[in-house]
Order: sequence, then C-alpha cells, then structure tokens
Amino acid sequence: MIDGIERIVGEARLVHDPETERVELALSVDDRWQKQGLGLALFDDLQRRAAEIGPVDLFGDTLRTNAAMIGLARRSGFALLATPGDWRLTRFQKHIDRSGILPSRWPISADPIGRLAL
Repeated sequence: MIDGIERIVGEARLVHDPETERVELALSVDDRWQKQGLGLALFDDLQRRAAEIGPVDLFGDTLRTNAAMIGLARRSGFALLATPGDWRLTRFQKHIDRSGILPSRWPISADPIGRLAL
C-alpha cells in the first residue's frame, strides 16, 4: 500500500518446460523501489520455487546494459553466457536442486494467486 492505494512495485515469474527441465525466470522492480532488497528477495524466492519443481536448469535473459540484474545473478552464483540469437542480451544460468537452496532470509508470503508480500 502506498498512500492508501495497492500498487505493484515488483513482479517475478517462472515458466517451466517439463520436456527439457528448464525453467525461465523473469523479474522486474519499479525504479523507485530498486536498491532496497526487493529484487534480491524475489530472486531468492524464484530459486526456491524452481528447486521445488526438482532438479532443473534455471535461466533468464537481460540486456547487457542491465548492470543491476547482471550483478544480482552473479552474486547468486549464476553463470553469465551469451544469449543465443541476440547479441544485445546476456543469459544467466544455474542448475538448481533442493540441496543447494538455503532457507529464505526474507519474510515472504504468497496469497492464493501467487502475489508475494514482504
């Protein structure tokens, strides 16, 4: 709630392809809410949710100029690769399974449709 109005300040999504056991993630945080830990909390939560699927390869693509996302991926142990077919993007990728995921450092809860609240 901001000034009594419910607002979306960040969004995180996972898409699982069961045939390849690959999971693509997407994350965005409103510019005014960046550098406050929200992106890191959402990024950590996406990794835990991917681990619940089972052993998968988790990946995402970001603009090469998106230093914040690249730094977040690097700090979280993702490999940085060229994105196939688009020189403007950087792919970050990591194998995820339950053994490597730590408990949340963040007080996150989800409502029935998956909206997260910190």
